[in-house]
Amino acid sequence: MDYREFDAERRRIVHGWGREITDPDELTAAAARLREQAPTIERDKDREKAFRHLANLDRFVAGALNPEPESEAVWAANDAMMRGLQPIGSPAEQQARARAAIDEINRIAEGAPTIGEQIAAQEMNGALAEFIHVLDGTDSPEN
Repeated sequence: MDYREFDAERRRIVHGWGREITDPDELTAAAARLREQAPTIERDKDREKAFRHLANLDRFVAGALNPEPESEAVWAANDAMMRGLQPIGSPAEQQARARAAIDEINRIAEGAPTIGEQIAAQEMNGALAEFIHVLDGTDSPEN
């Protein structure tokens, strides 16, 4: 295995959690399979980097399997996201609402007490950005 393959699989696991990977046993098994393959990385420097990433992956898996209780900041960000995703009004009105929700989530994240809560809040902007992107397509001359 080369490092690029390792890194691509590591990213697939991390980004897939909660989407393509929803079963905790599947997450644990995917991380274990990657751990088994890491020693086969040829270059010493790349193998060392892979082992550092595995330590972070272990922390990620542990956190995913035993999540911290959600905070007020995360709940507030979730509420803002849900308001921003409402399919009410014209596409321009929906985009404005989604952009306002992104701004609100950013303010909430800035005030969150921990980095984990900041990241959890900011990740909700992804759904809003995708919503805006989809709405941009409805305004195009092709549609």
